[in-house]
Amino acid sequence: MRRLALVFAFAGAATLGACGKSSTTPADGGSQKEGGGPTLDGGGGESVIPGDSGPGGEAGPKADGGTATCDPAVIGKKCTEKGQECGQNATCLLLSQTQGGICTCECKPDNPATPLANEDSCPDRPKNACYGIELTSGKTISLCLKNCAPQLGKNECQSPFACHPRSSSITRVTDQAVCLRFGCTKDDECPITNGKTCDTSKKDCATGETCEPLTDTGTAGVCTEPGKCDTASGLCAPHSKGNAAAKIGSPCGSDKDCAGNMRCEMEYDRTKLLKAGAACKTAGECCTGGCTGGKCDPGVCTVHARNGYCNISGCAFGSTLKEAACPADAACHTLFYGGICMKKCDLTKADTCRKEVLTGGKVDKYGDYECRGWNALSINNKPIVSDPVCDFGPTVTCDFFGPKATVGCDSIGADDPATSGTMENPTNMACRSIYDGTKKASGTDPEGFCLDDTASGTDKRTP
Repeated sequence: MRRLALVFAFAGAATLGACGKSSTTPADGGSQKEGGGPTLDGGGGESVIPGDSGPGGEAGPKADGGTATCDPAVIGKKCTEKGQECGQNATCLLLSQTQGGICTCECKPDNPATPLANEDSCPDRPKNACYGIELTSGKTISLCLKNCAPQLGKNECQSPFACHPRSSSITRVTDQAVCLRFGCTKDDECPITNGKTCDTSKKDCATGETCEPLTDTGTAGVCTEPGKCDTASGLCAPHSKGNAAAKIGSPCGSDKDCAGNMRCEMEYDRTKLLKAGAACKTAGECCTGGCTGGKCDPGVCTVHARNGYCNISGCAFGSTLKEAACPADAACHTLFYGGICMKKCDLTKADTCRKEVLTGGKVDKYGDYECRGWNALSINNKPIVSDPVCDFGPTVTCDFFGPKATVGCDSIGADDPATSGTMENPTNMACRSIYDGTKKASGTDPEGFCLDDTASGTDKRTP
């Protein structure tokens, strides 16, 4: 039995990770940028052990990449570091030193260049499929995983694993989840934020609460309290501690300001992180959201999700996970792993995004939220979203699409060509300064953002 150690790159509006911190990171941005601020999304312990090679080191793939003798019965079974639960022809993919891992088999993936043939060598397809998994060494290996559909009250994965919506970050298919994350077993594994700050080095949250760190470094945190765990599925269910009157896009300071099936993308001042050019180890350390070659990427440090934003995560699976389906005034934005519901808006009237005076006289500022037409773009022949949505302004820098992309800022300011017949850009979406709205000389300037020229959010920002 081989044993491999896994490192997750789950983004995600969680960041929102299963029972851990996370950030809303777009799934297809061309670079490993961590675009958001901290929110919490339960799911039961996303425990990953970096560098856990253990006795004998980290095994590599077989020379031929094949798994002809792999027993499909072991795929998705729990395994331990020292046990032989997976048999002789399978692999134990370690997820945690304490909780163990999951049995899998090495495989040959399908070749997208040959659409008439399926080279996927996993047994018992399409129940299982071959996916590329990044290991702690940075190497990627192809492994068989069990496909599943998230649903409360039911679990298509073998216990203790759950079919978590954000596992689509592994499959790279918007609406395809796999059995790869530990499920929750109790309510405190589905934490909800309550608006109180804390220091992780001190026990300064109330009894029954937990101090969850905001970043990978430092001691700043937020207090959380138990939400609701659906033990049948291992997924977090809607809780009863929220504000039932809240809508998608409503301002918030904690999960309790949003409805029970929502999460609050909390305001996060990224200027407190490492600046561009500083030495770094992870993207989460940098205010620009990216770490390349040990240095923080160039860019502008901003406040993310000013005044908070209520949203629903997992909406890409709304057909089976009914609690995650978007209401009529929202649409599912699938550039975020598992999808998140965002408020619909009118591209020709950008003040339909969020222009309001909030509690205590607080206001959103220019570039905080932006009405973007992601519905004009598709991934795998599927529109990214059904309608224009009120997006987080600072998450889309001008270099977001990559240096060789044929689309740019103007593409997400465009009307849907299916209805208008032309790719118009009614609000002049372009690469602009987030401070004064002036156009940048280069359409891919990393210090610019994809913003329009409307009057929405005219209050200038610092940051």
